[in-house]
Amino acid sequence: MYNGIGLTTPRGSGTNGYVQRNLSSLRVKRPRDERGGERDEKDRERLESQLNRQPNADILEHQRKRQLEVKSNQQKNDRLRAAFGISSDYVDGSSFHADRKEKEKEKREQERLERERLQQQKYT
Repeated sequence: MYNGIGLTTPRGSGTNGYVQRNLSSLRVKRPRDERGGERDEKDRERLESQLNRQPNADILEHQRKRQLEVKSNQQKNDRLRAAFGISSDYVDGSSFHADRKEKEKEKREQERLERERLQQQKYT
């Protein structure tokens, strides 16, 4: 017997005496109206206090540190891009596009023509 439930002894019952909880029974909850008015006031006060809570200082400090970390990583990535000569308009996976080389060649040609035009204007 466990907490007054079950067989006092499993001898002769054909079972091992293990008692399981009835998971199919539902607990009936009383509506808020039956609980009373003072409890509603307590609930309202508790909810209002949760709404007006100040942010946790540790969380704010973590967010500030994370923003600094993101900024430093961005600067590091920019230096690596410059060191390896990766342009700022590079898109990951663009090397698999068939017309990428043609577009880049046309872009370089346009830039070269623009530079030549500016140099000719400078001399004339």
